[in-house]
Amino acid sequence: MWMPKVFLALATLAEVALGSPVTGTDLTPRQASKLRIMPLGDSITEITCWRALVWDMLVDAKYADQVQYVGSQNSNPQNCKPNTANWDEHHEGHSGWLAIDIANNYIEKWMKSTPADIVMFMLGTNDVVRGHTTADIIAACKSLPFSSYTKMVKIMRAANPKIKIIIDLVIPLSLGSSSQITAINAAIPGWAKDNNSTDSPIVIADCNTGFSTSMLRDGVHPNAAGDKVIASRVGPLLIDYVKQSLGK
Repeated sequence: MWMPKVFLALATLAEVALGSPVTGTDLTPRQASKLRIMPLGDSITEITCWRALVWDMLVDAKYADQVQYVGSQNSNPQNCKPNTANWDEHHEGHSGWLAIDIANNYIEKWMKSTPADIVMFMLGTNDVVRGHTTADIIAACKSLPFSSYTKMVKIMRAANPKIKIIIDLVIPLSLGSSSQITAINAAIPGWAKDNNSTDSPIVIADCNTGFSTSMLRDGVHPNAAGDKVIASRVGPLLIDYVKQSLGK
């Protein structure tokens, strides 16, 4: 199938920027008493530094000794150097992976092997590159129960009925058309409202507003300025969830 060169360039950046995901090796049991936070996503989670900056925020809030990042990955591909030298590098970010594939083939296994109390995720960029529709990626209402987002939340809640979820508005792209990213972000608020619950709340981290394409290092992934924007939107919501979960 013929595809425009710009589409192919975007696909290359989004899917194979740094090759295959690093397989985590630290799968030994960790302190069960700590609150478990899963950074979930694609390369925008794996090969960026925003999760390191969020860890600094947890340290500053005096929660670092009571929480842990969880996931099958334990890596720092960008050699991030936050203020905290021994920050927790666990995560479930996988370069090039689609929300659709994660929902259908992986999230159930991850929730069993590395259970979470809080999940924060940004997904959809690679699905857009591959031509999937907004309805495939996210259902704006419960009448589309098998979209990726909805299926992931269903599986998360089956594993932990009180799981707390942070969903990010997807950051822009500077290559190709941005209309599909805009469509996903427009659908997220309605979807979050329909799928929110008292026991398992969903909040939105607006990582898109104020995020300019100049904050992308390669047209897809955030540079240092972009990492700071994402951390500034995700971190406060995560800290609120941590406070609630710890009864602070």
